[in-house]
Amino acid sequence: MIAPAAPAAAIAEAFTNRFVSAEIGWLEDDRGWAGTHCFGLVRLVLLEDHGIFVPDYGPARDRHERLRDGAARTPFRPVSKAVQNPVERRPYDVVTFDAAGFDDHCGIVATPRLMLHLSKRVGYARVDRIDIGWGAVSGVFRHESLL
Repeated sequence: MIAPAAPAAAIAEAFTNRFVSAEIGWLEDDRGWAGTHCFGLVRLVLLEDHGIFVPDYGPARDRHERLRDGAARTPFRPVSKAVQNPVERRPYDVVTFDAAGFDDHCGIVATPRLMLHLSKRVGYARVDRIDIGWGAVSGVFRHESLL
């Protein structure tokens, strides 16, 4: 007998709960479990769950621009259809947001419509809807090890 597929919410909870329950707070510097910024949380999740080390690419604008423009220089590949079509998003994809004219925020996809993220405004790691409150989705990227 084949077991039914787990609902998306259960899948999201399975990998995000550890990071949410740790109450990782927002810091401007990346100190991992002790506190970090949005891209630092992405780095921490990929390292903890997949053993993938991702370097810090510098200030927020630089980090997001390198994801968007630097496919040849980073291990992240754009998932072009996933910007407009949430069904193309997979857990552990990185989603970036355009706010105030530049890529200002990122999170890690938990389900096609939910992300694990951390922001100064929120104050701690949590799961939120991707399409509400963070600006327009400007990019979705998948680490080459997860292709």
